Amino acid sequence: MLKGKTVNKICEELAQDGIKTVTGKDYWNPKSVMAMLTNEVYKGDFLFQKHVTVDTLQSKVIRNQGEEPQYYVENHHEAIIKPKDWDRVQDILEERKRNKGFIKDGHQKYEKDEMKNEAFIEKLYCGECGYLMGHRRHVERRWKNPFETHFWVCCRHDQRYRQERCDTRRIRQDYLEWNFIHFLNQIHDNLNFKNDVLHWFNRLELSEEEKQERTALQERVEIQNQALYSTVEEGIHDNGQNTQLVDQLTEELVELHERLKHFSERERRVEQEVNMLKEIMKKVKKYVEGTSEDFPEELFQEFISRAEVCKDGKVTYHLIFELEQEMPETYDDYVEIKRQQKKQKTKEKHEALLNGPEVEELLVFCEEPKAVKEIVDFMNERMVISDSHIFQVILRPLMRQEKLERFKAPEKGGTREVFHYQICKDVGFAE
Repeated sequence: MLKGKTVNKICEELAQDGIKTVTGKDYWNPKSVMAMLTNEVYKGDFLFQKHVTVDTLQSKVIRNQGEEPQYYVENHHEAIIKPKDWDRVQDILEERKRNKGFIKDGHQKYEKDEMKNEAFIEKLYCGECGYLMGHRRHVERRWKNPFETHFWVCCRHDQRYRQERCDTRRIRQDYLEWNFIHFLNQIHDNLNFKNDVLHWFNRLELSEEEKQERTALQERVEIQNQALYSTVEEGIHDNGQNTQLVDQLTEELVELHERLKHFSERERRVEQEVNMLKEIMKKVKKYVEGTSEDFPEELFQEFISRAEVCKDGKVTYHLIFELEQEMPETYDDYVEIKRQQKKQKTKEKHEALLNGPEVEELLVFCEEPKAVKEIVDFMNERMVISDSHIFQVILRPLMRQEKLERFKAPEKGGTREVFHYQICKDVGFAE
């Protein structure tokens, strides 16, 4: 960094030099390197309570932004990087931000990302190599109205300095959201899914042999308790001569209780899982039968432990009940469904226009023959519509419905023949 290298260049050189990460990986993540460059620990200082726990039940940890006091300790430990060098790196990073040297000429800085689906973080994994998927955002500025496209892709695919990149592709975020909503619709009132879940619960429940073993253990506990009680009584009269036997009986009792505890925890787990399933399925039913079209982030977080996404778009959901559900739909299926939906919406929009007041006025206007230019001017006084759209969406359908007829006649003030339109003689109008 002090020599003017970028973070990506540093990652590339570390990989080329064969320097492994702390976890033994051959490649370095730019975010990890940036975190190291900005972490005060490397200069020998330490910041207490950088993160705080806000939900003790779920152990939810967030960055401390004033929730608790922070304490900065200088010279807390031996420095790995000279403090002066570390400070110079911070100045360089701040200068780059201020000067926007990393942004190409003619490009604007991306707006704040507010469309990233936070529910997918650390939940999506590559179905090709098993590596974690990361979020990518593309902002298109070439058109009059800029728009954003959000993707999720295997992190090994986008690391261009890797020698062996993952053979996959970027998957659009809206497809992943659609796929999960489609998954919820499929499991709603799906007997096969419910049977799979019940079968899994049955495997967790105690078998008849285990129930008999538990009963036998309970009987042994009673016997051991009586033996321990008798031994302690005898020890009182014998001035503690049986302490060794007491210790032995106590250890055996502890072992028996531990084995009984295993069965109790199994039963408690089944009860908790059943209650959790009931609550989740209530939420699934409420969402599926409701009118909301928003992505159910909370339901995704509660229901899915991880999701594996293949390059063709097939998704395998790993549920919190240790079950897997594979969705057969692919990204191409999604594109075709969206194309059909768009086609249907366009058709409905055109039908609404044909049955609207503007076309009704046009028919009245065409009681006398009108040239194409007159019709275009007439329609543009009522709406913004192109010449070709008028012909394709209005005039041609009206001719097919035999409400308009077309013929050639000399244009007004000239001799050149042009197309004119006039209502058919048997067309009537509602009063």
